Amino acid sequence: MIPAASIIVGGTVFSVAPTQYVNDLKIDKLGLTNKLTWRNNETFTSSSSIGTISLYKTTMDEITREYMENDYTAVFEDISNNYSSINTYIDRDISLNTFYKYKFTVPKWTSTGINGVNEYYGTTQSFYESPINTNVVFDYDIESFIIKWDHIDYLYKNSYNNMDEKSWLSYYIWIEEEVIGDSNNLVYYETTPPTSITDSKIREDSNTITISNSTIRKGGASNVNMNLSKYNFYITPTFYQDVSGSTFPGNIKDINLLLNDDYVNHGAIYSMQNANYTIIAPNPKNLRITSSYNNGKISFEWDETPDASSYIINITNTDQTIGTSLIGSRYYENPRQITVNTNKYTMDNTDLSIKEAYSPGNYSIVVVAKYNTLTSINSNAVTLTIPITPINLEVKFIGQDNLTITNNLVNGVKRAQLTWNQFGYATLYKLQIHQYDNEGVERETLTYYNHPNNYNKFFNKDLDWDYNPNKARFTCKVSYTTDHNINNGVPTSSSNELGEQWLV
Repeated sequence: MIPAASIIVGGTVFSVAPTQYVNDLKIDKLGLTNKLTWRNNETFTSSSSIGTISLYKTTMDEITREYMENDYTAVFEDISNNYSSINTYIDRDISLNTFYKYKFTVPKWTSTGINGVNEYYGTTQSFYESPINTNVVFDYDIESFIIKWDHIDYLYKNSYNNMDEKSWLSYYIWIEEEVIGDSNNLVYYETTPPTSITDSKIREDSNTITISNSTIRKGGASNVNMNLSKYNFYITPTFYQDVSGSTFPGNIKDINLLLNDDYVNHGAIYSMQNANYTIIAPNPKNLRITSSYNNGKISFEWDETPDASSYIINITNTDQTIGTSLIGSRYYENPRQITVNTNKYTMDNTDLSIKEAYSPGNYSIVVVAKYNTLTSINSNAVTLTIPITPINLEVKFIGQDNLTITNNLVNGVKRAQLTWNQFGYATLYKLQIHQYDNEGVERETLTYYNHPNNYNKFFNKDLDWDYNPNKARFTCKVSYTTDHNINNGVPTSSSNELGEQWLV
C-alpha cells in the first residue's frame, strides 16, 4: 500500500507535509511593483499535479479603511503549478499609494488526499514617497518656474536595490493655480522619462524641470498660465515598466484621469503638497518728483525694482475724459503711456506745437513695472499742474504791395494779417474781432473759426480790409478748445471784411 501521507507523481514517491506546502509568504515593495515570495516545504515541478495554486488580491476601501474581502480578483490560478517551483510572483498591475491584501491558496492535503485549500494572507501599502526639499523659483526674465527636488530616498539612496528590474523612475509635476470658482486649473508635466531598456534606472537630471507657458504639458491642450496668482506644486514619482516588450507608465492613484488625458482638480490630490509660490510682480516704490515743473520740464524717479524688464509711466490728465485718439482729432490719448528702461524720467513740454505736447490741466502720474508679459500694480501716485500758456497774437497791416505797413495807414491797406502761436493739443481756434467807431461805440463783432494747421508753430489768418478814411478801432482775441472733433466741421464763421458793414 502507498502511505497516506505520500503521493506518486510520474512513478516517483514524494513525501509531503500533511496540511501545507507553503509558508513564509513575504511581500516587498519594488517601485511600482509588489513582489511576493514564499518558501515551499517540498520542491514541486510542473508535473506535480497536486492541485491549483492561486493568488488573489483586494484593496482597502478609502472611506471605511477596511479591506473589501468580498471583492478579491484573481492574480493567477496556476493549475500547472509553475509558481510552486518559482516561489515568486511580481505583481505589476498596481497603483501607487494603495493598500493591497493578497490571498495565497494552496491545496490542503490530508491522509486521504486533497481536501480543500490552505490560505495565506499578506498586506502591504504599495510604494509612495513624495520627494522632499522641493524648491520653486520664478525667473522673471524667461517667465518660467524652475523646480528642483531631492530624488526619493527609497530608491535613489539605495542604489536601486529595492527597485523592480523592469522598472524605470520618472516624475510627474502637478501645477495648480488657485483660481476662485475654477475647478479645471490643474495641469501636469513630466521630467524626461527613460527611453529604452538600456537606460539607467533613473536619470540623474530628472529631479529638475523648467516650465513656461509654452512648455508642452503631458496630454497636450493648454499649458499653465503665468498670472499674478498663487500656485501649488505636487511632485509624484511614476514608474515605467518594460513587460513583454512594451513600455508603459504606471498609474498614479488619487488623481482623476478624464478625457483627452486631462487631469483636473476635484479635491482628489491626496499627495503631500511639495511647495507653493505666488507670482507677485513687485510694483515700483517711492515715486517722487525730483524737479518741479519749470520752463516746460518736470523730472521724477522711483526706487529701482529688481527683475523688472521695463517700466510704464501712466500720465493721466484728470481734467479730461479717459480715452484714446478719435478720428479727426488732433491728438487725444489719456492716459498717456511712456515706456522706459530706467527708474527716472523727465517730461519735456517745451515745444507746445508738436503732436505730443501736454495740454494745460491737472495730472496724476503712476508707474508700473513690466516683467516681460507680466505687469505689476500701480506705484504710489504723484500729481502736477501744467499751467496755461497764453496765446501771443500779432496783428500786421499789409499794403497793396504786400509789404507791412507800420504807420500812416492811409488808403494803402490791403488786408490785416493775424498770427499766433499754435498748440499741438488744440483742435479748434476761435477768433473774435470787436469793431469800434471813432467815438468808441462798438459797431460789430466778427467771429471766425479755424482748424489748426497741421503742427506748425504759428497759425496765420488773413482778413481783407474795406478801407474808409474815418477813424476806427479794432480789438482781437483768440481762444482754443482741445476736445473738438475735426470731422464734425466748424461753426459758421463770419465772411465779412473788416469794416465792411459799418464804415461810412
